[in-house]
Amino acid sequence: MKWMVPINQLDATQERAISDIVDNVRDDHLVSGFAGSGKTIVLTHVVERLAALPRGKTVCFATFTHALKDMVISGLSASALRNTEIMTFDALAKDGTVFDILIADELQDLKAQRIGKVVGRYKSIVAAADFNQRIYRSAAKRPEIDVLIADASEHQLGEIHRINENIFQIATMIHPDAAPRRAPQIRDDDEKARYYQAPSKREEFRAIYAEASRLAVPEYPSAVLFPSKKIMKDFIDVLAAAHSWGSPPELESNADESDGPFDAMNGFLDAKSTRLQILGSGSGEMALSDDEDVVYLMTYHSSKGLDFPNVFLPHLTDDTSLDPMKGAMEDEERRLFFVAVTRARQRLYLSFHGTPHRFLNKIPWEYVDKFSPARRSY
Repeated sequence: MKWMVPINQLDATQERAISDIVDNVRDDHLVSGFAGSGKTIVLTHVVERLAALPRGKTVCFATFTHALKDMVISGLSASALRNTEIMTFDALAKDGTVFDILIADELQDLKAQRIGKVVGRYKSIVAAADFNQRIYRSAAKRPEIDVLIADASEHQLGEIHRINENIFQIATMIHPDAAPRRAPQIRDDDEKARYYQAPSKREEFRAIYAEASRLAVPEYPSAVLFPSKKIMKDFIDVLAAAHSWGSPPELESNADESDGPFDAMNGFLDAKSTRLQILGSGSGEMALSDDEDVVYLMTYHSSKGLDFPNVFLPHLTDDTSLDPMKGAMEDEERRLFFVAVTRARQRLYLSFHGTPHRFLNKIPWEYVDKFSPARRSY
């Protein structure tokens, strides 16, 4: 899946941020901006520039999920990969190597205690963060991070490249606190989100699978995102029964990420010649969609930092908590749903059966079109 933007196609604020960071790499830096403004792209170009410098410093790129780590790897040149260590924050915490420069993506999802240890361990930190996408209850709040990296130069990215105006309006109506103070420059197209009210969960899941499969082509995969692993397993079970795939294995719930907890399920889905693959926690491959028609299955949490041409958010019913943490509050659900909505690069599908989730009632009809699947397609 192509995601990396060539240096000659960056906007002015992105170019300035990269140049300033590389020219002043001994200092700390914080790259911030709305979802889809290119924070990870900026960090990846910084890695490329640093790797090309003579007698370059040792660099580590750390991020939160295996999927995002793999995406960054796919966007770097072979020479940059030879000169850069790329790992998750969990792996970094266990690694004893001290690098000259730490490139830290999704900093807002780390606990303050861990950020404090990172700050004390590395001479220079280049971080990216969007506090409107802070999705873990124990993660550091903005004032805590400001104290920990008080001297960092901030680079605010001003243009939104990933999502269009309609998706921007939907996202900020659900999560009003995320709306920028100044109206940003947003990609200009009139593609509306689509919604589907299904007569049952079975009909909903079958229709979403059919449409996601129809749209998926090499380099342009679809992604079906779920609030929880339980709903993802329900989705697979419904499809397995409908298509006579047999009985799917259970999803491992508490396995270490390095164990690839979804490998058994992915093996099952591959053996049945489906287009489905679970991506996240060390399972699945981003590179698979370069040559094959792939429909990725992910939780909202594991999709963090990624984007896909076609994004489907099923099971948006009134009895579904969009944050699976016990006792999740309204603002936690809002931030997580905001993250899920803003993964869509081209098309966004919102679907439900029965009574819709209360967030859907906040979306004006002008930003969505009704999706009516042809029954024969699934």
